[in-house]
Amino acid sequence: MAGPDRIDGALADLAALRDSLRGAGNRERAGLFSCRGCVAWCCRGASNAMRATPLEALAVVRDLEAAGRREEGLRRAAAAVERWRLDGDPAAPRTYDCPFLTAGNLCGVHGAKPLGCVTFTPVRDGGCDQDGERLRDAVGRAAALNDDAFGRGEWTDLPLPAAVLAAAGRRAATA
Repeated sequence: MAGPDRIDGALADLAALRDSLRGAGNRERAGLFSCRGCVAWCCRGASNAMRATPLEALAVVRDLEAAGRREEGLRRAAAAVERWRLDGDPAAPRTYDCPFLTAGNLCGVHGAKPLGCVTFTPVRDGGCDQDGERLRDAVGRAAALNDDAFGRGEWTDLPLPAAVLAAAGRRAATA
């Protein structure tokens, strides 16, 4: 595994990539509608199979820590892993309710959400659309960041709650 400086640099690059998928980097979609009032279908069981790379999961862990919600977030992630059986075959597709969805149907880790989540954009009343082209490009760039931070081919993506628990465990082991 790379040192803290390399990981911090990769996290900064990931944040810049995430920001490029929002706002000015996504002018034709950004700002069309707000997530406020959304029913959050993309974050719920039947529709959500979001996976996260180790770097994306580490960003979520750090976001939870910065907000003083680390223990609550990890508890919720563990409950989701257990409820939705996300600790089995890491390659098996699983759907689940996102443990970071707030009571108001907003993202509790908005600043660090995985790229797949960021590419879901409200584009019409009552619905969202995923920008597949931007997602494919972002995933390729994120894979390179993960290779740089954790070693080429030495990582795998996992369902978001499982990835967050794994990242928290690695973070605790190196602290």
